[in-house]
Amino acid sequence: MGFYIQDDFWEAMEEQPAKVQDEVLGALARLFFTGEASEMRGVSKALFVAFRDRVLIARKRSEAGKSKARSNEDQNGIKTTIKTESKPGSNDDQNDDQNRSDLLKSESESEKERKALDSPNVESRASGRFAPPTPEEVAAYAAEYGAEHGGSLDAHRFCDHYASKGWKIGKTPMKDWKAAARNWMRDDRGGAGNVDLGRWAKPEGSAF
Repeated sequence: MGFYIQDDFWEAMEEQPAKVQDEVLGALARLFFTGEASEMRGVSKALFVAFRDRVLIARKRSEAGKSKARSNEDQNGIKTTIKTESKPGSNDDQNDDQNRSDLLKSESESEKERKALDSPNVESRASGRFAPPTPEEVAAYAAEYGAEHGGSLDAHRFCDHYASKGWKIGKTPMKDWKAAARNWMRDDRGGAGNVDLGRWAKPEGSAF
């Protein structure tokens, strides 16, 4: 980018000797490219002062254009670097995201499976390991069995009874709580399942 020799500028210069023309043109060129003003006298100085402001305006515009171009280059360089280094949306990033998702999913599923196996309210059919039932499970099964075969069962009493014994029948660990529940309901039909044990408690002050 530079400054232009306009018509009025040349009209003022063309009648001057070549030495004056060269001196003025050289001074204006120096002013545009370096910002430095040359020392001149007489007609040369008058012509220089007459067109100095135009050259200074052209210089400012040129500097502004260069500054904007450098800024754009810097921004483009930063964007290119970021794109080259991070490559957002690339297959690598998508694969990493998928791997992280699969890992979290796997950990979550493993945690659920562990809790399911450790929970006292769930029977692990895969391993065949006994798991104590909840009173709700016992009540539901008792209602279903009792509706068809008769008998009833206090689910909370059933669970409390075997929980106090470590879910053992005698010294043998319980394997099938449903079978135990059925036995309780059969006893109930015979009048022994839901016996009020409080009736058989030792009377206060009794000798036996």
